[in-house]
Amino acid sequence: MNIMKYILIFFTFLLLSHSTFSQSDLAYRYYFNEFDTDSAIQNRLHFRLENNNFFKNNEYFGPLFEGYTLLGYNIAPSMVYYVDSRFRLQAGFNLMQYHGHNKKPEVKPVVSAYIRLFPNFDLIMGNLRGNVHHNMLEPIFDPELQFSQPTETGFQFLYSGKRFSADAWLEWEQFILYNDTIPEMFTAGISSNTIFIDSESGWQLKMPIQFIAKHIGGQIGHRTVPVQTHCNIALGLDISKKATGFIENIGYFGYYLLYRETTSSNFIGIRNGNAFYTGINIDAKDAFLMLGYWSADNFYAPKGNPIFQSVSHPKHDNIIRNKNLMNGKICYHRTLSFNLKFSFAIETYYDMNDRRLDHSCTMSLTFSPDFFLKSK
Repeated sequence: MNIMKYILIFFTFLLLSHSTFSQSDLAYRYYFNEFDTDSAIQNRLHFRLENNNFFKNNEYFGPLFEGYTLLGYNIAPSMVYYVDSRFRLQAGFNLMQYHGHNKKPEVKPVVSAYIRLFPNFDLIMGNLRGNVHHNMLEPIFDPELQFSQPTETGFQFLYSGKRFSADAWLEWEQFILYNDTIPEMFTAGISSNTIFIDSESGWQLKMPIQFIAKHIGGQIGHRTVPVQTHCNIALGLDISKKATGFIENIGYFGYYLLYRETTSSNFIGIRNGNAFYTGINIDAKDAFLMLGYWSADNFYAPKGNPIFQSVSHPKHDNIIRNKNLMNGKICYHRTLSFNLKFSFAIETYYDMNDRRLDHSCTMSLTFSPDFFLKSK
């Protein structure tokens, strides 16, 4: 699919969406601390350190996806130059290592240019504000990617207003030259919400819209796999009520999801599919609880958590067309200081067709201090 088509899709969604960010699954709160985009500082040089220490044990026993354990860290030291409140430049590197893995740590450069083009409208080029920060549903964008693929590169548009927020990005995953035998790969995505009701009594009604497409192909190489473009769309409603006391918020979410393969290759054996995802969540001071139900027919999302898919991972050699899951999550999260966060989550997935219970547990400690070095 032509890149300009994705760019047109970006702006179409930006024009049709009005929101602040919403997410039915708030269990993943071990974000890195964010930059202060509204700061008036200028001509200042900072040293920034982003560190994520993680443990994730997936106890999965189904025919499509086997369990494994991730235990390791990623650390990204960088220098950040704030030209003024509108523009900053960041340069450094990201180092990722799994404990017990004998190979050398994976090291990638971090170069990111951020500019506020208009009020509430930002552009990032280079390393993106990615992974869990895209605020996508787990079935189409796996939060575990922050551990296994902590960096995203490309360009990104961010808009944040009173009733409108959107994240539109293009991640370039694999670059090719003439005569390369590997395929070109990139992912384009949109995450947005519309606030319809935000009453003084605490009721809120939002409409999330999410789109993601992964393209595998390229014109100038000699690839060994067929051209593929896998698209997912999620349309939802999110209703919540603020509470007082230990419980801060109670909500309901419902999503209708679509899968489409827009090329003629039918590489994985599924061309069209759909799913329904609904549930309730309870948000407390230092904890989060979610109970959900997932029903899918011929559904596939290459970036999503494989346990929700109808296609085996990673070989794509087995298909279970109908999936019905009950899933539950409980998460304890605590901000120990402004730049130190701890989170522990237990997640369960009960396959109603096979009568099988899979589960996982995640522990994460993130530390992201920022030090002022000098000013002009």
